[in-house]
Amino acid sequence: MNTKLQLGIDLGGTKIAAVVLDDNGAVVWETRVPSPRDDYDATVEAIAALVADGERAVGRECSVGIGIP
Repeated sequence: MNTKLQLGIDLGGTKIAAVVLDDNGAVVWETRVPSPRDDYDATVEAIAALVADGERAVGRECSVGIGIP
């Protein structure tokens, strides 16, 4: 599979959403978890876990982008 995959993280106040998209913008995988409240380390750990979960789900490394309001 030569398709480039992008993993996007949407970091919000109540949830962190993650999505893997293919070259055409089609969703390959997605999930969301509650955002840790007032805990920087837990937030970074949650993002890292989502990236690892997404890459494991699609079977390879992805480029990663994070949106933070």
